[in-house]
Amino acid sequence: MNDSALPETASSDSSRYIKGVFPGGLQDSELFWRNHQPWLEKHGYRTYDFKRYIDPRGRTRHPVKYYYIDFDLCERYDSASGPPRKMPIFGGDISVPEFRRHPDQSCDPFAVDVYRIGNLIRMCIAECSPAGEPLHMEKVQFGGEPIREPFNPALAFMESLINDMTQDDPEK
Repeated sequence: MNDSALPETASSDSSRYIKGVFPGGLQDSELFWRNHQPWLEKHGYRTYDFKRYIDPRGRTRHPVKYYYIDFDLCERYDSASGPPRKMPIFGGDISVPEFRRHPDQSCDPFAVDVYRIGNLIRMCIAECSPAGEPLHMEKVQFGGEPIREPFNPALAFMESLINDMTQDDPEK
């Protein structure tokens, strides 16, 4: 899906923001009730055969689905061989607590995945402005801990879940 697949009339500020943060992650298949030609936005939305005009659907009645999949670090583990352990693979998120404390020891890859997805949601959605600009960018005050900006008020209900997902102790 390219950036022009979501028509401007059917998108809100938040959808444009999410499309910018997660290119290709926004599924627009349910935004229209019939096939459409997105490049005809300025002339009205039409079916592929150009015989009828079509109207975009609202996201309230036809919600969009988001999928977080495959960060190119996926592996299959055999449950019969016991709990999986894996040496750290840093990927795009180097803030994983297990990696910072013991970079030379193997750790639970599932706990790492839970931390990474929680941190992704925190940094890219919950702590960003509606325009998609991060509110904190890991501000450090005099060499101390990063200063955490407040959550987006619309996503405040997720704050406790994200805090649980991104704890420093993976055993919790």
